Amino acid sequence: MIYFSVVEEKNIEENEKYFAGDFSSVHDGVEIMTGYNSDEGLIALGLGGSITNYLEMTRIYAELFSPQLLSFHLTPNQKLEFGKRFRKYYFNDEFDISDGWEILNKFSSMDIFVYGIVSFARVCAKKEKVYLYKFSCKSERNNFAHLLGLTDVIKNKPVTCHGDDLSYLFNSKLGNKVNSKSDTFQLMEKVIKLWTNFAKYG
Repeated sequence: MIYFSVVEEKNIEENEKYFAGDFSSVHDGVEIMTGYNSDEGLIALGLGGSITNYLEMTRIYAELFSPQLLSFHLTPNQKLEFGKRFRKYYFNDEFDISDGWEILNKFSSMDIFVYGIVSFARVCAKKEKVYLYKFSCKSERNNFAHLLGLTDVIKNKPVTCHGDDLSYLFNSKLGNKVNSKSDTFQLMEKVIKLWTNFAKYG
């Protein structure tokens, strides 16, 4: 995973600056709603090639379980030690390849998304109101994992992958029109109401 950050531009008179100044208090007085989907980590599995190969690699290379944010500050031996601890926590050092994707999904979700989002919410909550959610709606609109080529892996298990929440907020051209009397439509109404009420009332 590659991370990019916004960097303040240098003051060069003849060029327009897109990002400059002190933004340390830009969120003061702003309420925040943030969250994550229940199966966020599937995106990492879908973009990472063969899951069977990846599971085999995790058996051999424990350092693959070293948390990304920590990895920047660890020695190779420390990465290996942390990786062994995390692999033992998630897999108990024994796992079956056929269902290992679910455990990898949990680890990837926590490592790539959940930990950072919850940490951000905690920091913001010291000054302002923060609303944190876990999005877990499941319907025929949840198709991002299939678009990532994970159909053979997840089979018919309903999941809520990274990006699936958007099809509850916006019109998706990927599926059929939703009947206004269906359970899916009711889910969409609730999600839209959540966001519009936050925008109106905080």
